[in-house]
Amino acid sequence: MKKLSLEMPLDVAYSVINHTTIGVKSSVIALCSDIDRYFRLKLDLNVSNHINEFEYNRVKREYPYLANMSLEQFNRLLIVFKSIRDINAHLHLRKPVFIDDDIIEYLTYILQPDYALEVNNKLTVYGEAYILYFLSRKYNIFPFVTAFYKFEYFKEISKMTGKEKSDYQVNTQHVVQELCGIGKPIYPNNVDKFNYQFMNDLFKKYMTRIIYSIEKCCSKTNKSFDNTWSMSKILNNSSAFDFDEEVYNLIITLRNCWLHGFCLDEQIDFDGKSIKLDYQFIFTSFTKIKRCLMNHEEEFKLVIDELNDFAISCFNFYVLRLIEVSYKVLDSRLLSEDKIDSRVRNLNLAFERFNKAKLDYYELAGELIEPDDIVFKVGGSKFADETTRMTKCYKLNIIKFQSEDGFDIGDYHTDNKNLVLASIDIDGDFSNEINGRYLSEYSLENEKKFGNRISVYDAVL
Repeated sequence: MKKLSLEMPLDVAYSVINHTTIGVKSSVIALCSDIDRYFRLKLDLNVSNHINEFEYNRVKREYPYLANMSLEQFNRLLIVFKSIRDINAHLHLRKPVFIDDDIIEYLTYILQPDYALEVNNKLTVYGEAYILYFLSRKYNIFPFVTAFYKFEYFKEISKMTGKEKSDYQVNTQHVVQELCGIGKPIYPNNVDKFNYQFMNDLFKKYMTRIIYSIEKCCSKTNKSFDNTWSMSKILNNSSAFDFDEEVYNLIITLRNCWLHGFCLDEQIDFDGKSIKLDYQFIFTSFTKIKRCLMNHEEEFKLVIDELNDFAISCFNFYVLRLIEVSYKVLDSRLLSEDKIDSRVRNLNLAFERFNKAKLDYYELAGELIEPDDIVFKVGGSKFADETTRMTKCYKLNIIKFQSEDGFDIGDYHTDNKNLVLASIDIDGDFSNEINGRYLSEYSLENEKKFGNRISVYDAVL
């Protein structure tokens, strides 16, 4: 895939829609939506509107390095931001974004750019990232720079070694974090911040991919244009939504949530009603969208695949660690005597993690992925032999063992009395026995279903 240059003007860089432009646009719009959200929730400001002197005082407290800008300059900076957001919010939109010399002069006095910011006052790809630095907060920077500055996207980055790229990302993070906004992440009350942040990031990531995929499938072109249709007009370009107004409205509502940075458990307006954007609403909405698109499977295969990948990623968050450690215990090439006790403990901890999710989470994720098999993939970096391992199944079985005498696993023994294993795909020649029997040879009882795609059993010893 042809790489871009960081010094290309945006209307040139976004002239063709391919993997590179989709990747760049995805990373930029993710940051734009979070900036939008922060202004809306923390500062009570709509970034689409000009702000007044009183409102600007709130901004200056949050962004001290912008405090010496005049109000008029800052409003022009917001216009640049909105242009960046809009061009990245539409897959097929390309147009120049213009920036004034006095804005460049102000910002470059604070931070010397690494590449050209503009060409004839037209913002470059690097220039859009540079502008967003100043409107971000510290917690935004590293996720953005690692998603944006990739070998496969830019010629300048592809010339670096892996260490040079990593150093550039880390150095950029450290420098920019001293200059950007000082605000902290905004969380609802009484949430597990780690789980909450993960699910938000996953939702944003897949909403980007799903919205872009819908645009691509409906437009049927890889070209980009100086003007773009609204989402409603894009959907009307396909007959898929002619008789399903609910799905049509769901797509538009979810797109607006995505674009403006709405996060889980925030109230949104849907069909004239205020509802909570929780995982139940997201799963249910995605399932309705998928069922509608399955009637036009050939046309919307790209979207359907993204919806399935989202469901698998939701499963992975709670079960992939259990699958990973199951391989490290059941595969004779990976288990050693000095590791057996810690790995059995890690299996039990992974099962505790699995149990943290509510039952309907697994039920809803399972409904979304129907009727496809689930493919659980653990990358080679997780294993000593650096070999990627995959388990493909319609239903994942998790098996609990209890023995007062502990367990003989392959050639080794552990005194741990409790053992939990996922039933995984493994070459029989390298499969460890548990107390003299292979996992498949155990009778199972006391099935507990976690939706229709995961079951937990007790092994009969």
